[in-house]
Amino acid sequence: MMSEPRILVIGTGDTKAEELLFMKACIEASGGSAVMMDVSVLGDPPYSPDHDKHAVARAVDVTIAEIISSGDENTA
Repeated sequence: MMSEPRILVIGTGDTKAEELLFMKACIEASGGSAVMMDVSVLGDPPYSPDHDKHAVARAVDVTIAEIISSGDENTA
């Protein structure tokens, strides 16, 4: 038996929530499961991601506050 595909959906949930949730719905409608990762910096998504921005920052040993204080969203 083949297991369902798991697809990582990465995006800025604070500004692209509608698009990210659409992708999740399409993946699930096709028999897969979506793992949602939020990489927003300033805002928060209107949904609960599987991996929030704080967890993403911790994975590289920084905090969201440190990223914001860099003053450059491109370094985020």
